[in-house]
Amino acid sequence: MAIEWFSWLAEVGMQQHGHLMVANNLEEDDIAHFDHDLLRSIGVDSAKDRLLILNMKNKHIQRKNGLKKLISFRQYSAEAQSVIIDRLQTLQLDEVKMLIWIKHTWPLCDRKLLQDHGYLSHTAPEPGTGTVMPAIERSELGNDLLNSAKDMLWAALYGTMEENVLIHRVQRELLVITIPGRKAFVFNFFQSVTEVGALGSWRDPTDKCHDEDEPNMMLQVEYGESASEIVGDAIMVAIHVINLLEVNEVVLYARSSNIEQSTLFTELYFEKHELASAMLHAKPTNTTTTV
Repeated sequence: MAIEWFSWLAEVGMQQHGHLMVANNLEEDDIAHFDHDLLRSIGVDSAKDRLLILNMKNKHIQRKNGLKKLISFRQYSAEAQSVIIDRLQTLQLDEVKMLIWIKHTWPLCDRKLLQDHGYLSHTAPEPGTGTVMPAIERSELGNDLLNSAKDMLWAALYGTMEENVLIHRVQRELLVITIPGRKAFVFNFFQSVTEVGALGSWRDPTDKCHDEDEPNMMLQVEYGESASEIVGDAIMVAIHVINLLEVNEVVLYARSSNIEQSTLFTELYFEKHELASAMLHAKPTNTTTTV
């Protein structure tokens, strides 16, 4: 694979050795084999220079591995989204169906009830410890409920008419979910999300588990709310279910807040003010009063 050696080496100030890489016909795939003996054999005589080049080798490998993980994650995320969209296409979800789902699902947001009715195993890990494992600790019934919650959450956050989600959205909102970084993969089906790393502490009032300086991830998503505010209700119920059946935190913190303006969806802002603007610039109507 072709590589620009002078630019590659410049990151550690070793561009003067670029001509040695070119003269020896080295390629990017050869970087993995760099060691003191190889570098010495092509003419890098200084031990310090070799150390700097080997440091660059380690950076290069880390970046390549990170890129592979990113590509794998994106593929996995795209596949998860595709499965959800396929299910949503058959639902033709609107506000009435969303309300029915909320009324049916909210009573199930209780760990003991889920265990007693076969959604969740009685051997599932205590909240605040590990995630719930499918098949072992979550039944097929539980998987169906979890998938339903993820479908509803995705529809509430991203659904449009293209996915047969018929929700008229009139206000922008910001959803923020704070989750331990090691469990953030649960929300890999999100389509667009801002991830912010943060440290947090949790003192469990039952004294079963404490998190001191836990590496948390804050997931931030903008979404459109309806006039009835049913979308926000569906989001919170869905997050409760996902927490109980997979994330498994004592409290999975999530909140939403209004957004006055946003560069992501400015059309809603201008639609809201279109009528006021039209009235402001309308010509006054002449009226005649008869006495």
